[in-house]
Amino acid sequence: MWNSISGDGKDANGDSSFYLGKKVAFVYRAQKEIRGSKIRVIWGTVTRPHGNSGVVRAQFKHNLPPKSFGASVRIMLYPSSI
Repeated sequence: MWNSISGDGKDANGDSSFYLGKKVAFVYRAQKEIRGSKIRVIWGTVTRPHGNSGVVRAQFKHNLPPKSFGASVRIMLYPSSI
């Protein structure tokens, strides 16, 4: 499943090309504690730009739950190509 991600500081399509290949994490809190933590993560990857306004598309390992629509995700600055 593809998900569109827009960021605060991204303005143009050139800015979104920096994020291609970066890891994305959707962090959420679950009810049941497993291995000493209630915090869980669904990992994904930024795959391609979406439009001209700096929005990118990401593909996650597992589908995101419906409560994630409009929620924040974390874009990790690795792997780096600089």
